[in-house]
Amino acid sequence: MKSDQKYKPKYWMGHHKQNDDVMLFSASKSREECCKLMEEAYGEDWFLDEDFDVILVEINQVLK
Repeated sequence: MKSDQKYKPKYWMGHHKQNDDVMLFSASKSREECCKLMEEAYGEDWFLDEDFDVILVEINQVLK
């Protein structure tokens, strides 16, 4: 496999540390917008839960 992708988009996403899932609904170009989406989904105290975090995810296209 090789990657010829020149531009690799990056998105902020909510991350659940226990099961290593990312919340696709929270994908955003800005960290603040991602946090707003997480707040809408999990309430204003979502960031107090140690299982949740906001991470920067880089998307790579892999070609065969």
